[in-house]
Amino acid sequence: MSSAPKAPDFANGLFLTSVNLGTTIGAGVAGIIIAQIGTEYILFVGVLTLVLGFICILLRLEG
Repeated sequence: MSSAPKAPDFANGLFLTSVNLGTTIGAGVAGIIIAQIGTEYILFVGVLTLVLGFICILLRLEG
């Protein structure tokens, strides 16, 4: 809502688009990782992406 406070439908559309895009990209990257290095490292990659997401949230809160 902060990106378009006077257009809540547009802001909701942006949110849904970003969620769908993130799901698609995440599934694709996970598939590539599993195909290349196998399932034994998927937990490590999950923790790595959690840390990256946390850093992005912290950067967003700073700005």
